[in-house]
Amino acid sequence: MAVEQQTGAAAPPLRLGTDSRLSRFLSTTWRFARRKPLGAVGAAILVILVLTAILADVIAPYDPVVQSQSEALQSPNSRHLAGTDQFGRDMLSRLIHGARISIYVGVGATILSIVPAMAIGVTSAFFKGSYDYGIQRIVDAVQALPGLILLIAIVAILGTGLWNVIVALSFGRAFASSRIVRGAAFQVISMDYVDAARSLGATNSRIMLRHVVPNVFAPIIVVASLGFGQIIIAEASLSFLGFGIQPPAPSWGGMLAGEARAYMYAAPHILWIPALTLGLVVFGVNMFGDALRDVLDPRLRGS
Repeated sequence: MAVEQQTGAAAPPLRLGTDSRLSRFLSTTWRFARRKPLGAVGAAILVILVLTAILADVIAPYDPVVQSQSEALQSPNSRHLAGTDQFGRDMLSRLIHGARISIYVGVGATILSIVPAMAIGVTSAFFKGSYDYGIQRIVDAVQALPGLILLIAIVAILGTGLWNVIVALSFGRAFASSRIVRGAAFQVISMDYVDAARSLGATNSRIMLRHVVPNVFAPIIVVASLGFGQIIIAEASLSFLGFGIQPPAPSWGGMLAGEARAYMYAAPHILWIPALTLGLVVFGVNMFGDALRDVLDPRLRGS
């Protein structure tokens, strides 16, 4: 019997699924934008903020700390699109580099607060009883203190500077977020699969790390996204009061503080431009956080 020889063209190379993953991502993004248009706008603002922070050295037209008294208090013009401050520094360059500081503080404080928030919330829900009671009274005591006063006290102890501000902001966020984690952990611990793991002899640490922690990530992500804007506002407040990022670093809060207020009538742009930028960014972050909450929280899904 003659054996047929295959003379056809070579088979096309196997695809690795890149196109399908990209199409799924684009489809998911489009559905999110249609369902939550304000959330999509917030996400766009957040992306612009991150890209601005990453590319600050490239896109900033001037050095943000170089002074030029001959160009002080100029209104927005073709040379300085956002004008200059009382020292002749380019406002646009300072806004761009200030975005980097806001990202550093926001991301740093958020990440640094997640670990203690998870530890406090999960262990408090898991062990219950006197342990839970004691931990929650500590949380109550911390949250009873005025937030800004607590931040000022911590910065006064640690000293000013970028990393000390991040630590101070993460401290307050950790205790506030632990309450959300605790509530979510209570729901997870009541599930049948946790009882099954316990009946099979799983240790407490294994149950918490394997079954509880992964299932409370959704609420902690939502809390982190909503808290990001609050952290940016808190950093700006500290800098405004002189306890945050110190001059000549271009912090948005610092741009609103000090001698700048003395020129609010002669050169109002040195106040309203950074204030408008700060408000727009916080608005975008909050809109994205609200949309993310609606998507990830089963109780609000479909609303």
